[in-house]
Amino acid sequence: MAKTFPFLKDFRNGIAAEGPYNLLNLDDLNKVTDSPGVYIIEAADKFRFPYPKGNSSILYIGMSDSSLRGRLKRHRLHLKELCDTNGQHGMADNEEWVCQRYQYMYYHGAKVYYYSRKGKQEAKNLEAEILWQFYAKYRALPVGNGAKSYSKPK
Repeated sequence: MAKTFPFLKDFRNGIAAEGPYNLLNLDDLNKVTDSPGVYIIEAADKFRFPYPKGNSSILYIGMSDSSLRGRLKRHRLHLKELCDTNGQHGMADNEEWVCQRYQYMYYHGAKVYYYSRKGKQEAKNLEAEILWQFYAKYRALPVGNGAKSYSKPK
């Protein structure tokens, strides 16, 4: 089922995102396109994160220059490792810390939606456009996104 997001205004002629797909379900991920694009991860339990200008269930916006399916499978691997350790991965002194996005996914679930590129559009530019529109509405990046790794689209 396709979905529209309230923060995306006049976006790609009203094209909706493909999904939802459960990030932990490998069968679901095998249905995702193998082309470049942008994905949006939303809390599966209807939790809404507080942002300065409202609440949203979006916890991460990312992109892949090559294969969306491959990128989401890597996210699945990290999340599955965290689930297999009951959320404790990274807590021992000799282990690496887990990215906060996976902690959010562990506690709230993860539904994935995606947009494929149009024509020669670069996935990075598409991601920047979506992140900027999210920021413009909520005045913050999604909780799972770290540094501001994009610039305002022209």
